[in-house]
Amino acid sequence: MCRNSTLVVQGTAGTTEDHIKYSWNVSMVIAKGQSREAMIPSPIMTAMESGVIGRFEELTRSTSDVQDALISILSEKYVSIPELDDDNIVFAQPGFSIIATANSRDRGVNDLSSALKRRFNFVRIPVVTNKKSEAEIVRFRTAELLRRHEIDLEVPPTLLDVLLQSFADLRSAAESATSDDEKLESALSTAEQIGVLEDAILHSQFFGERALTAETLGSSLVGSLARRAPEDLAILNKFWHGVVEPRGKDDGTWRGFLEGGRNTIATLS
Repeated sequence: MCRNSTLVVQGTAGTTEDHIKYSWNVSMVIAKGQSREAMIPSPIMTAMESGVIGRFEELTRSTSDVQDALISILSEKYVSIPELDDDNIVFAQPGFSIIATANSRDRGVNDLSSALKRRFNFVRIPVVTNKKSEAEIVRFRTAELLRRHEIDLEVPPTLLDVLLQSFADLRSAAESATSDDEKLESALSTAEQIGVLEDAILHSQFFGERALTAETLGSSLVGSLARRAPEDLAILNKFWHGVVEPRGKDDGTWRGFLEGGRNTIATLS
């Protein structure tokens, strides 16, 4: 919106008020004392001074103290710097605003207070469940990524179908799971599929035969989703034996996908 995507704060359990306000250049403070020149503005403060939009990713993953500090910034539109005697207030210029993101599955990490909720307008992005729409999104975003990396490579429609079907089956398995131990750590989102496909394309380009194969796609899927080894590896191994292996008996594409994933599971194990 403001032609600048660098003014970003990544919300984590380790995010502090310094990340949304300011910190200090220790060397300059020791040499000359505290001053505006020795101050390091946060991305949010830079957005305030420039009158543009700042972004706060995964807001619900940050602690309540950080969220409370954000309330005053959104309400008062200024940040005070008590360490300085002069020039100790940074006012937000017209055009300043904050876009924050949060995953609905993280609602219980650090839920937003009602005071902070009142200072945001909410836009909910629904999960894409239509297979045709999801295929169009994956195809479109993959084409963008190929242009960005300046890679001339075709994604065979059969491999895209294998990827979409695998994610659909994994989602069904997650929905039918009776405990969290039987669910993958991954959200199995459309963005996750694009990430798997991008990983497979880059691997093919720089380490393979410069052509995307079913083996590489299967390997990338396992490598991308196995985040909680050995728990996730056990889930993927069960999925590979119960779902992928039967399909690999009669279909060459699925057979290659089966082998690529099986080899990666064995390597990670």
